[in-house]
Amino acid sequence: MGWYDLLGGQSVVGWRVFLRYLRASYAIRYALLAGVFGVLLAAVALSEGARTRRRVQDFYPKRAEVLAKYQDGGRGGPYYYFLIRYLDRAGWSHVRRVQSSKSEYTEARTRDEVQTYISGMDPEDIWLASKGEPNFRRTEVLGTCAALALLPTLIVLNWLRWRSAVLLSGQSLAGRVEKVGRDYRTRFSTKHNYQLRWSCVGPDRRRRRGKSLHMSKQLASRWKRGDEIPVYFDPAHRRIAEVDVYGLRPTIGRTEGAP
Repeated sequence: MGWYDLLGGQSVVGWRVFLRYLRASYAIRYALLAGVFGVLLAAVALSEGARTRRRVQDFYPKRAEVLAKYQDGGRGGPYYYFLIRYLDRAGWSHVRRVQSSKSEYTEARTRDEVQTYISGMDPEDIWLASKGEPNFRRTEVLGTCAALALLPTLIVLNWLRWRSAVLLSGQSLAGRVEKVGRDYRTRFSTKHNYQLRWSCVGPDRRRRRGKSLHMSKQLASRWKRGDEIPVYFDPAHRRIAEVDVYGLRPTIGRTEGAP
């Protein structure tokens, strides 16, 4: 079943309701933070993978002369570097900076020679032989971290997709408002931080309880405890239920559920 079917088979109205859910959901805001971090990690992984691929295709060992050495104390530092001079395969001279370990930095002296690897695809790409031959282990780790960071966003999007689909095509049952009040767990907004708690007897004759989307105080004032409110159940998954606090059902020609 695709997005079109899950959103009531009506692409324009379905996406309109889904976007309303995105705007009102606080879970998606936290998930998007992780998603943005995941996208950044994915970009780094792609860049690292492209560089490693060039290195794997062709690289060769070469001795290089240490011209100077220095350390840089940033976050997580200090970091140790050599300024080295070397000749590539074509005989051209290059001067580059490479990162070294603390032990290499301590042992090496100016004018000493160190063993390096040079990329045959890019003679400016050089690294110390102690770093090892090129491999994709770092790319795999970055890619895994990116996937894990993006997973919460995908889960929340799928969850909101199902909720909006239930609102559009679910079967209506009579429910009751149990409580209307502010959700003090919200942090991103001071405007839409009220929720409605409801209960009803589901199609399986069991009592169900749930929460509405977040809404403004003005909208929440339309209900009070004990009011009747339609609850919409998914015919295929009767444990999934939703209430229409934003009056979205009338947008598809149905008037029940409007507050």
